[in-house]
Amino acid sequence: MHICALLNKDGGTLKTIDVDQFARELQQGFEAQGHKIDIQIVAGDQLIDGLDKIAKSEECDVLLAGGGDGTISAAAQYCWQSDKTLGVIPAGTMNLFARSLGLPLDLNDATVALAQAKPTQVDVGTANDRLFLHQISVGMHPKIVKLRDQQQHQSRFQKIFGSLKAALTTFNQPPSYRIELELDGHAEQEKLSLIAVSNNKYGRGHMPYADLPQQGELGVYTARPLPTQDNLKLASDLILGTWDTNPDLVERSAQTVTLRFTDRKNTPDVTIDGELVTDQKEFEIKIHPKALSVLVPAPPHSSN
Repeated sequence: MHICALLNKDGGTLKTIDVDQFARELQQGFEAQGHKIDIQIVAGDQLIDGLDKIAKSEECDVLLAGGGDGTISAAAQYCWQSDKTLGVIPAGTMNLFARSLGLPLDLNDATVALAQAKPTQVDVGTANDRLFLHQISVGMHPKIVKLRDQQQHQSRFQKIFGSLKAALTTFNQPPSYRIELELDGHAEQEKLSLIAVSNNKYGRGHMPYADLPQQGELGVYTARPLPTQDNLKLASDLILGTWDTNPDLVERSAQTVTLRFTDRKNTPDVTIDGELVTDQKEFEIKIHPKALSVLVPAPPHSSN
């Protein structure tokens, strides 16, 4: 395969390492498996131009993206539109989509796994035609992201600590919104503190991400406003993957979901794959089964 790699030196953990050295190791790893690889190292403000050029290139079979979660989502959008295969270098904070694909989180181990990986078709979601790989969230998670981003972070660990601090503030003062939620044409009005619509249902026994997303459905998770102690219990269950035992979290599935924010004076912030989106009153959310080609490593027990 002809690989075109784009490394965002300002994104995720790449801004804390020697990116030039990592690029050399990446090239060696892929060439050892017989692939041709071209690598570009770009600044954050050069990312979109770099993605656009690769998407238009007839030579590139795979767009291998490295950076934060925003970098990966943007790369996925371009791959989806240009019918190219996406490769995910897990250099984000939580790397939830990389976890869904079964990728090692260590960059060197991920390089080895990606160089031997095969293209596989997986599901993606869209929110108002914007692609998402993990989820769209309303309520508590966007508030946590907004509070976290108001702080300064020089490393991945500082960002995680900042997220924990923001989460504690949010659990003590949870947001509350009157929202019209429509699942496959069935609408209801609810007062909610948390909504997450995910690309396939979360897997059990781990952090909230889908196991390999190929089931062709949206996961829909909602919770009403809760006291601080119950919010902490809910967060713990989500992290541990035991939310199905939590009576305060409602889990459903759908092919299409519409969110309408009916309070004119209190429009909630939204995150799409962790990126804040503001001032939109309605979201049409859809699942697109097996619409994106992604490099997925073979299971550990595979003999290929």
